[in-house]
Formats: sequence, structure tokens, C-alpha cells
Amino acid sequence: MQEGPLQRYRQMVLAGELAPDTAQELAAEKLQLLANRLAQYSEPRLGDLLPFARRRRSAPEGLYLYGGVGRGKTMLLDLFFETVHYAPKRRVHFQEFMAEAHEAIERGRKAATDPIASAAAEIGSDAALLCFDELIEERMETHELESANDYRLEKLQGSDLYLTPADARAGAAMDASFRKLTGRMRGEPQTLRHKGRSITVPEAALGVARFTFADLCVAPLGPLDYQRIARSFHTLMIEEIPVLGPEQRNEARRLITLIDVLYDNGVGLIASAAAEPHALYVDGTGAESFARTASRLMEMRSDAYLAERHRRGGHAAEAG
Repeated sequence: MQEGPLQRYRQMVLAGELAPDTAQELAAEKLQLLANRLAQYSEPRLGDLLPFARRRRSAPEGLYLYGGVGRGKTMLLDLFFETVHYAPKRRVHFQEFMAEAHEAIERGRKAATDPIASAAAEIGSDAALLCFDELIEERMETHELESANDYRLEKLQGSDLYLTPADARAGAAMDASFRKLTGRMRGEPQTLRHKGRSITVPEAALGVARFTFADLCVAPLGPLDYQRIARSFHTLMIEEIPVLGPEQRNEARRLITLIDVLYDNGVGLIASAAAEPHALYVDGTGAESFARTASRLMEMRSDAYLAERHRRGGHAAEAG
């Protein structure tokens, strides 16, 4: 049998990368059943669609996973997407998908065709299997991941989430935190797309993304880009935040915006920086506004912030 999400999950448990969890294993079994159904399914041929053939081949029912934050939904969806043998497939955030769908419908209207049918054909040609990381219920089995543990909370509590100075020791601690959260030494590069723009993620795995300060705040990114990142990952790791001077007002403004977006979306943050938050930007345009950013950076390194993020709940995950 080819490796699937259940086999990969059990391998990670045996390797000590994941703690045994009966609720997670049950969800992995549900995903394995879907993977098996997809392996046996093929798109209908032209003859299958003719009325006299009387043969309708129904697509497998999808799966909707829901549950509290940190229970492992994103991790399990990653395992499913990586191991399912079905093409074409695509993993996308629901809001990004809906934005693309609206754009496809608008193109259909301009072409004077049936806009819904045109959009559906365009979307279907791109991917027959869609894995969402947010909210959809129709035509899907629903399964609550009822694990009693919040693994994100457990793995981050007690860790040093703000490391200064940004030296070799801090780099080693960042490596250790990434391994603790993902079970991996390194992540994979990823590209996020939003309204025609592409955002490069240097490393990502199991809902954790790792950037340098330059990746996020020297690069010409804006609020919508940061919103896209915040909706895509539950934890961000930002390395090498420097002390900023007056000539770096644009970088400081982007950092202010980035932290506001992460804070408002309850995203976890692990950072290495050249100085404590209050000393990062003290002289330059907008420096007076940085006091709130410094305060939020202090709060985001606390167990209280992690617990509040847990209380606010988490995203759902879907495959279908």
C-alpha cells in the first residue's frame, strides 16, 4: 500500500515527532479513507455522461475537520495533502479561493458567458482536489477533532519567544523552536498568492513560517500581504530584527503594520532582535507610534497572549 496520511502520522508518532493522541489518529483515519476513495476515483469519461449510458460516477464525499486551536488540524491537512495520490490538487486558504472565484466570475461576465459555469470550469481545470484551511461545510462529512491538548500552547509555553541579541545563540534557539513546533529540521519554500501578487515564504511547515526581518520589512510588502501571511500560518518566526534609525522609517512602518496584523489575528510570534522592543526604533518619523508596537511585542512573548489566542479558537480545515 502506498504511504498515506495515516501511515505518515503513525511514523511521526513512532519517531517521537508527535505525541500519541487518539483523537488525532481517528482524524488521520478519516483522511486515509478519503485518500483511499480518491485513489479509486477517476473523472467521468464522455461516454459516462451520455443519458443512455445511465452511469453516473459520483465524486467522493469530502471531509470537514473542526476543533479548537492547536489540536492538529493544520498538521493533519498537511500530511493529507503531501501524501494523497490525486492530481491535480491544490492547497489554498478559503478567503484567497473566494477572491479568485469572484475574479473568475467577473471575467465570465465580461466575456458574455454564463459567469458561474465559466468560473467553475476555470477552477476545475486548475484543481480537482481542493484543500482549504478555513470554513466550508456543504457536501462534506464533518468530524470534530476532540483532542484534550493544545499542542501549540504546550510547545510554546515556557520557551523564550523573543531572543536578544540576534546572535548565534539566538539562531540555535530559533532552530530548536522550529523543530519543537514542526518536528522538522528545515521547512520548505512556499509561495502565497493574493490578488495577482506573490509572497515568497523562505521556510514553512505545519502552519509555521520562518522569515528574516528583510524578507518581511525591507521587501515592499503592505497590509494586505501581511493579512495573507497571518491567515496562512498560526506561528511566525522572524529573525534578525535590527535597531532602526531615521533613514529606515519605511522599514519601521512596515514592522509596525506587521505586528499589528499578527496581534489582531492572534498569530504566535518567535523573534530574534538586536535589542529589546522599546529600543528598536527610538528616533525617526513615526517613532512615537512605535511604543504600541513595543508593547505588543512584549505581550506576544507572554504565556497570557498564548492562552488568549487559545481561548479565541482556531481555524477549520477541509479536504474535498
